[in-house]
Amino acid sequence: MVSWGRLKGGPGGGTEAKMADLVAAIEVHLLLAFAGLLLGLVIGLLLALVALTSRPLARGVYALTGITQVVPALALAALVVPILGIGFLPALVVVAVSTLLPIARTTYLGLMSPSAAELDAARGIGLTPLETLRFVRIPAGMPAFFSGFRLAAVIANSVAVMTVFIGSGGLGSVVLEGLSRFYFIQVFEGALPAIALALINDRILTHLESRLVPPAFRASTEIERGDPGG
Repeated sequence: MVSWGRLKGGPGGGTEAKMADLVAAIEVHLLLAFAGLLLGLVIGLLLALVALTSRPLARGVYALTGITQVVPALALAALVVPILGIGFLPALVVVAVSTLLPIARTTYLGLMSPSAAELDAARGIGLTPLETLRFVRIPAGMPAFFSGFRLAAVIANSVAVMTVFIGSGGLGSVVLEGLSRFYFIQVFEGALPAIALALINDRILTHLESRLVPPAFRASTEIERGDPGG
């Protein structure tokens, strides 16, 4: 783990060493946040598809993802530590689990958004359930999916900082070290990159949404979000 004592000065506390430590912390944070988000995405999409098959399974998925959101991230970390110990792996699990609710629920709601008439029309022209999913449900569900995915990205970025308490390292280490010493310049050095990453992530995902969401669904999404377009 990076030694953050150098940020206060002393041996090896030069600008180059300070920047090297900060860059290393950002790299760890990015790896943890994006790997956890990707893992949560895979699991969340699978849960949404499972929920689509029947209402009892949908209720089960809702209950499961609801539990993951009700339990605070620190409490979830405390539950994971006895099983996986401390370090990057348990932190990865905590980040992934924390993103399940916005991904799974919004994706499911999006896939369920086509009306009964639209689904009947799809069956009437001979589409199989898989083709209906591909050509009807997924295009209609893209706006809801991106809404949940943007929220999940924010959660992953925040939880990645909090998992410092179970040894994840990264920007959380910078913030925690600064708080423990009442050295608030160091706190800002850890917090500001995390805030910047959250803003960058949101802009990237908004751009991807504008490229991937079918035009027929894009206008209503921009109105709901208050986006003037362009």
